Amino acid sequence: MSPRQTRSEQVRGALLSRLRTGRYLSGDKLPNEDELAREFEVSRATVREAVQGLIEAGYLDRKHGLGTFVTGLPAYRHSLDMTVSYTEMIREAGMKPGETVVSRAERPAPDEDAGKLGIAAGELLVYIERVRTADGVPAMLSSEWHVPGIFELSVYRRPLAGGGG
Repeated sequence: MSPRQTRSEQVRGALLSRLRTGRYLSGDKLPNEDELAREFEVSRATVREAVQGLIEAGYLDRKHGLGTFVTGLPAYRHSLDMTVSYTEMIREAGMKPGETVVSRAERPAPDEDAGKLGIAAGELLVYIERVRTADGVPAMLSSEWHVPGIFELSVYRRPLAGGGG
């Protein structure tokens, strides 16, 4: 079951879907706030909040006096070989992040990961598996090894089969 979304999140999700499916193309002018408010049966303030989220995520650009225009899908800004915040990645995409912990346990460090963390093979680590969600929809499964006591500083994320990390 997905968490309840605000009307603004629903409108933003619908607009984002239109961008991703090509209904609105790069350079297109978005309908004005009044038109979108009527279409989605929400207030102009709700539309304004939804659109602002997409502007901040890089999907839209507001030109004073001219309107709001589609910039296209923003380029992915993170290298796959660096540790990133999934929460921030989801926010940058204009969506609401969430997560469910699937498992959490102490496990011995696998040989191939111990060196990357600067610890001895077999040393106990905290292993966490989580489902990350974007607007309540499962988006990725993260598998993480954490050094106890240095939780925030020593995180190595290993990509799972099929992508994600």
